[in-house]
Amino acid sequence: AGVTAIKSNGGVVLIAYFCVLLVFVFSAVWTLALIGIADKTTSCLDDDSDCNGGMIEGLVFVMLVSLFWTQQVISNVVHTAVAGVVGTWWFAQEEASSFCSSAVTDSFVRSTTTSFGSICFGSLLTAVIKALHQIVQTARNDDRRNDNGILLCLAECVLGCLEGVMQYFNKYAFIYCGLYGYDYLSAGRNVLNLFNARGWTVIVNDDMVQNCLQLSCLILSCLSGCAGMLISTIQGGSWLDALGVSDDDGSNNIVAAFFIAFILGLMIASILMGVIDSAVSTAIVSFAESPSDLHRNHPDLYEEMVGAWRKVYPNDCGF
Repeated sequence: AGVTAIKSNGGVVLIAYFCVLLVFVFSAVWTLALIGIADKTTSCLDDDSDCNGGMIEGLVFVMLVSLFWTQQVISNVVHTAVAGVVGTWWFAQEEASSFCSSAVTDSFVRSTTTSFGSICFGSLLTAVIKALHQIVQTARNDDRRNDNGILLCLAECVLGCLEGVMQYFNKYAFIYCGLYGYDYLSAGRNVLNLFNARGWTVIVNDDMVQNCLQLSCLILSCLSGCAGMLISTIQGGSWLDALGVSDDDGSNNIVAAFFIAFILGLMIASILMGVIDSAVSTAIVSFAESPSDLHRNHPDLYEEMVGAWRKVYPNDCGF
């Protein structure tokens, strides 16, 4: 159902690619800012043999939070917009039946206006944990022989677990923000209450969609790499010459072509699979919340989904 909704409203994929472009632009600006701060806070002799100073730990933490926070906000804006599109398609099919339907534009506007505060709040919590996790991980790698190694290891483990829990919680909380416009805390409570009432916690925990999407992403990336190798072989590395990575004797052209095409394919496939993952998760929540609307608007899909749930989870789906 989620994939069908995306097919009917393909414009949301363009929004995802646009937002990823924003992430790249911000990351480039953030990198330049980090280099400038490091240059101002570090003094070296003329021969660069001895440098004093360095970035203050608090400043490093603030920079990491700003990076992770912005990335999380942009990613969750896309996630919430996809949830809104799928929800509109679920409850009001006539408003979500074209490439750039009103569901696409309205969902994106809601994600960047009325729901933006909830997105920023939830993203900030995750960003702080990610920044702390990164700092502890770096400290542990630098002090492997220090007596604090065990404490750093425990801290890294705890922060890693908290990060995973927050990402999992945000995934479904922002779906409710996109579907009904709830604030962040209310959305999280409604999601947990819904699945607990339905008895579907085991179904969500066993959800293998994300693993399948990751495998599909890897396969598409490998196919892109093979296509790059084929093009390089046919054209003799001319497109690598334009990038300035072609080898004089051509011995490394095939490897370079595969690597570049693989990375490009991975980036493109990851964005698309991320949209599909958000759509599928929204379909799960919507199906638990209001299966009757799916039956009214998409009877064929309803029968297919109910049959699949009954076959795999006869005692847990509640139908």
